[in-house]
Amino acid sequence: MIYQDDENNSEDSISTTILSKNYINTELPATFSDNEFIESVPNQENNENNPQVDFNLLKDKLIPTSILSEEIAKNIFQDYHYFNQIQSDVFQKIYHTDSSLVICAPTGCGKTVILELAIVRLYEQYSATNKLSQLKIVYVAPLKALCNEKYEDWYVKFSRIGLSCLQLTGDSPNEDIYKFKSSHIILTTPEKWDSVTRMWKDNMAQISAVRLFLLDEIHALSDKTRGPTLEAIVSRMKTIQNELGYSIRFVALSASIPNVEDLASWLSCKKSTCIPLKYGEELRPVKLKIVVMGYPCDNKTSGYRFDMLLSYKLNGLIQTYSNGKPTLIFCSTRKGVLQSALTIAKSFKYVVGKCIHCFLLII
Repeated sequence: MIYQDDENNSEDSISTTILSKNYINTELPATFSDNEFIESVPNQENNENNPQVDFNLLKDKLIPTSILSEEIAKNIFQDYHYFNQIQSDVFQKIYHTDSSLVICAPTGCGKTVILELAIVRLYEQYSATNKLSQLKIVYVAPLKALCNEKYEDWYVKFSRIGLSCLQLTGDSPNEDIYKFKSSHIILTTPEKWDSVTRMWKDNMAQISAVRLFLLDEIHALSDKTRGPTLEAIVSRMKTIQNELGYSIRFVALSASIPNVEDLASWLSCKKSTCIPLKYGEELRPVKLKIVVMGYPCDNKTSGYRFDMLLSYKLNGLIQTYSNGKPTLIFCSTRKGVLQSALTIAKSFKYVVGKCIHCFLLII
C-alpha cells in the first residue's frame, strides 16, 4: 500500500509512505526520483497479466487511527498509525454501530484490535452521558492463559483512560468477586462466569449492567469439555437481556469456524441482528503450506494404541517438513504431550549435522 506525501514532494522526487495491509505498525518512508518511481511501478496497461502486480491493492484505503479522538489514539492505539485491511473493513460496523458481530479471520490479523474498538465505542457512549461508573464489559476466553495475556495488556492500556480491569478465573482469590462492582472490564473463563451468573437474580444490579460481551476463540463451542459451559453462559446472557428488556452487544472471534452464519443467527435477538464476517486465508500475514497425511486405523485398534502409532510417525514427519527449523506439535492432553515427547526422544537423531528442535504445546 503506497500513500503519496504531497508536502515533501519536489519537482525531482516523490516522497511516499509504504504501509502493510496485514501487519500492524509496519510503515516505511521512501523517496523516489521521478525516473526511479516510473521504473519501479509497472504500467497497468502493459502488465495486466503479471501475477506479481496487484493493482487492486492501490485502490484499497487503510483507516488512520487519527480518525479517533486524540485521547483514544494516543492511549489505546499509540503503537501504530493505521488500522490494517481487516480492521479497516470492520471499522464502520464495530465503531459506528451497536450490531453484534461474528468474525472469522486468520491468526495474526489483529482481531484483538477489533475488540478494543468495541470497548472504545461503549466507553465514549458512557463518557458522553457521565455514566462511566456504570460501564460493564465482559471478555470470555476458554483458557486462563488467554485471560491473563489480555489482562496484562488491557490493564495498562485502558487504565490510561480511567477504565479498570478485573481478572476472574479459577485461580482468582475469592475476595476478587467483591471487586466486580467497581471494575469496568471483567476478563473471565466460561466456567467462572457460569458460577458468577448461575444465580444472577441475586446479583442483578451488576449482571444487568453488562452491555458488551466479548467472546474470544468462539470455536471452543465444539469442545466436548468447554463447549457446553460456553453455550450455557451465552444462552443465559441472552435470557437476561430478554427478561430485562435491553440489548447486549455480542462480539465473537475465531480463526477457524466455517459456519459463521449459524453462529450469527444464534447470537441474534429480536431487537438486533448479528452480522457474520468471514475473511479468507489470502489475508493471513504468514502464509501456510498445508500437508495432510492419512494413516489407516481399523476397528480392532484402540484409540490409545492409534495415538502411540502416530507418535512414532512424528520423527519422520519432522525430518521431512521442518527444514531444520523449530517445530510445534499440538497435543490434546497432557498425557499425550508426555507420550509424544518420550517417543521423539527415543527416536531422536541428528540429520546431516542439523539438530531437530521440537516444542510441544497443549491445546
